[in-house]
Amino acid sequence: MDAGLFAQYVVIAIAVLASAVVVARKQFPGGVRRLRVACALPLVRDGRPPWLRRIGKA
Repeated sequence: MDAGLFAQYVVIAIAVLASAVVVARKQFPGGVRRLRVACALPLVRDGRPPWLRRIGKA
């Protein structure tokens, strides 16, 4: 695959992903919040390394 074509695909994928995030935040704020909490809880548990806990608190 040509490098220019690959770069186009990457840019389009980033734009589609960003658009999906904006729509999800606008249409489903409660679902997005629950998803963030579900992802963060395992990271902030006792016994996790400090760098991993910082990621969970961000």
